[in-house]
Amino acid sequence: MPDQVQAHTGSRVLKELPLRLHHNAYVCANQERTRHFYEDIVGLPLVATWIEESEFPEFPGRKVSFAHTFFGIGDGGALAFFERGRMVSGPPTMSASVSPALFVRQHNTLYHFTEVDLPIATALYTTLQEFDQHKRGLAIALRRFNQSYSRINPEDQIIDLTIALESCLLGDGNEELNYRLALRGAALLAKAKLWEPKDARDLLKALYIVRSAIVHSGQELSNLGREATKQLRDLKISPDKFPQRCEDIVRYIVRTYVLRLAEDGASDKTVRTICVELDQSILEGLAKSFE
Repeated sequence: MPDQVQAHTGSRVLKELPLRLHHNAYVCANQERTRHFYEDIVGLPLVATWIEESEFPEFPGRKVSFAHTFFGIGDGGALAFFERGRMVSGPPTMSASVSPALFVRQHNTLYHFTEVDLPIATALYTTLQEFDQHKRGLAIALRRFNQSYSRINPEDQIIDLTIALESCLLGDGNEELNYRLALRGAALLAKAKLWEPKDARDLLKALYIVRSAIVHSGQELSNLGREATKQLRDLKISPDKFPQRCEDIVRYIVRTYVLRLAEDGASDKTVRTICVELDQSILEGLAKSFE
C-alpha cells in the first residue's frame, strides 16, 4: 500500500484528496440513546441538532421529519446521525404518540418545547408561510437571528443578534442607534407584556455596547473593556451567560414583529411603520406624565 493515497488520475473533479469531511452520517434507531453513548460515554461533544422535513413520492402530500445530531471530532468535522421521525402535513402538532416535551441542544444550550409553547409556535409557522418577509422588511432580521443558532463563537452570535435587532428596531434608518434601539425594544416588549421596560432597555443597551466592543475594538467576551464590563456587572450577568440572555430578548422582539405584521388589518404594515408606532407610544407615555 502506498505511503500517501492520491486522487485518481482520471478524475475530472479532484486534483487532490479532501483533507477532511464536513460530516459522515448514519441512520440510528433512537437519538437519545445514540447521544448518551457518543457524548456521555465516548466523550464526543454534541455540537448541533435540528429537525428536517422532506417529501417522498411514496407519501404524496405528506412530509417526513428527520432528527439530525452532529458530534464534533478533532479535525473540525462531525460524526452525524439521523432518525426518521413521523409524517407531518402542516405546522407543529402535539399528538399522544409524541413526548409532551421536546429538548433540543445547540452548542451546549438546551431548548425546551412543551404544549404551552405549541399555540405560539403554530401561529408563527402559519404567519411566516403567508406573508412576504422581504416586502414587509423582516427578511434580514429573521435570517440573522436564525444564523445566530449556528455560531460556535459567542462573539459571532452577539453580532448576528445585534444585526437582527438593528433591522427591526432601526428600520427607519435613524442614526441615534443605541438609544433608539434600546428605547424602541423596551416599548415593543412592554406593550406585548413580555419584558419589564427598564430591564429590557438596560439589556439592549448592554448588547449594543458589547457588540461595538467586539466589532470596533476587537474585544472578546472573556476580556471586555471597562465600559462593556461595567454594563454586564450592572446587569449581574456573567460574560458566558450574556449570549443566551441576548438571544432570549431578540427572539421575543422578532417574534413580536412577526405577530404584529400578521394582525387583522395590518396587510400594509411594515417594520418601518411599526417603528413609527413605537415612537408615538413612547411620546404618549411621556405626555401622560404631564396630566
